[in-house]
Amino acid sequence: MKLDARDPTSWLYSALLKREQNRVNEAVKDLETSVQLNDNRAVYRSRFLLDEDRAVRSSSLANFYQTAGMAELSVREAARAVGGGT
Repeated sequence: MKLDARDPTSWLYSALLKREQNRVNEAVKDLETSVQLNDNRAVYRSRFLLDEDRAVRSSSLANFYQTAGMAELSVREAARAVGGGT
């Protein structure tokens, strides 16, 4: 994140690490940032791969929301992961 704060990958890994440390709220924030930054990699990745990346981030975010007790947000985010919607 220090080298490129706009790269979504470091935010994703940070979120996964924080979730393992039971820092769910911080993990959710980092993963939301990762989802927002997903398209910053358009120069390097095809639309198909960017959509796959977004699906991975959205499904993880749905799981994080579920862990944090936010069931409705979890369902909406899971639908985005499956449907590819924004």
